[in-house]
Amino acid sequence: MKRHRLHALVTHLACLALGWWVCAAAVASKKPVAAEEGRRPREAVKSGEQILDEVLKGKKGGHVADFQRVQASMEEPADFAAALDRAAAKWAQQDQLEGKTSAEMVALLYKWMEKDLLAAYAWAGTDPLDPRYRAFQAHEPYAFSDLLKDKGWRAGSAVMGSKSPLTGRAVLLLATACGSEGSVAEYARLRDMATPSSLRPLRQELGRLWPEARREELLQLALSENAPEMLRGLGGRVMSLEMMHWVRGLEAGDSLPPLFKREIAGNSAWHQMAITRRDFPLEERLSMMHGGMGAEFLAVMDLNAALNEGRDWRHAFRHGQAAAGDIWAAVSGEIPEMAAAVPEVLRKNLYFHLVEEDSEAARALLEGLPEDEQDRMALEATQTAFKNVDPARFLEALEPIPSDSPELWEARLEAWDQGSAWNLRRLNEDYVAWVRELPPGLDREMGLFSLAKAAGEKDPELAEQLRGEILDPKLRQRLEGRE
Repeated sequence: MKRHRLHALVTHLACLALGWWVCAAAVASKKPVAAEEGRRPREAVKSGEQILDEVLKGKKGGHVADFQRVQASMEEPADFAAALDRAAAKWAQQDQLEGKTSAEMVALLYKWMEKDLLAAYAWAGTDPLDPRYRAFQAHEPYAFSDLLKDKGWRAGSAVMGSKSPLTGRAVLLLATACGSEGSVAEYARLRDMATPSSLRPLRQELGRLWPEARREELLQLALSENAPEMLRGLGGRVMSLEMMHWVRGLEAGDSLPPLFKREIAGNSAWHQMAITRRDFPLEERLSMMHGGMGAEFLAVMDLNAALNEGRDWRHAFRHGQAAAGDIWAAVSGEIPEMAAAVPEVLRKNLYFHLVEEDSEAARALLEGLPEDEQDRMALEATQTAFKNVDPARFLEALEPIPSDSPELWEARLEAWDQGSAWNLRRLNEDYVAWVRELPPGLDREMGLFSLAKAAGEKDPELAEQLRGEILDPKLRQRLEGRE
């Protein structure tokens, strides 16, 4: 059973290992479709300008309702530092412990940043224990974002020359905004203003939203500055297929100095994107895999992505609107290269997806396999699926499977062990009653046995009662430690 258990493990790893890129890559180069019953809308890929606009709008936290009113009525103080000291003290006494922001603090910082950005940052100091520092840290993101949103990103450029340790987010915003325009001249302006501590993040983030049509200019800029870190941002957004081929060509080719190639090769975000893109050549995706993971790992990811976009195939299968063969034809058509490379892996994993909806109908996906192989796969499904459904559906899937070999018998018992441990926690005494009411036979015996194990130390009295109800000789021997 170890070989088949790998399918479930790989499915789990595929969901965890590559995070949100699975979803992001799935929508790349796709057009949105209208929502309808049993069909999910696809999200359109957002432009760099749209993403930047959303970042600058931000969420203004506790000051959102009062900020504009306070800002509009506030007169410019003669002494910004003294006014901020008073506002910070009030915030510390009233709102800090509740995690609220002060509209007055945000408005004061906004006005001071508009007038003298460097002085506003200098007010905070450098000591994290200083009340000024803590107050500035809590309110600077809102004030700076509002400034950029209202006045344009260039209004915040002076922050590049600040020596404050609290400029990190501001520098990243400027770098992203500058990069979205693809302007070498604007980059040079920020670079000339930058301190050593702000120059590196500027370069690292510059390429994140850099226009694809001007990618050669970014490359030449990085080479002329001898700054391979400028290529780090290339994995920070969903790319066109053409852009991906370009980046892969740089990584795999000989046109770049070693340090630049190493920067791309070490860019995990770029690799995750390429690996999860179903329209990227399979050979390239496999060449970028590490840790012994190969086509089976990618097959599970591709299948999950294909099932999670477009028509809701699980819904259709559950309601008899599509047969297993129809779903296989549609999904394999979505990922033809993978379907040609590892068809059995895809069919088996599609079976795992559908078996919980209709175990008998899903078995059509196993046709062509030897009968004993089909039985083993069906048992594997009862061990890994059926966790949040009526236990009767688990039993419906299990009953047709023979247990006439030691391997099948043990696998059946393991399915009961897995199901009982989960369902006892989920359903408590209702599950106990369900097992006890099963008709006489092996499944009732295994159900009692596994339920007694699951009750264990949590309810020793119940466990003892259940053990006393077991009649199967082989299971009795196990209880008595004679096997």
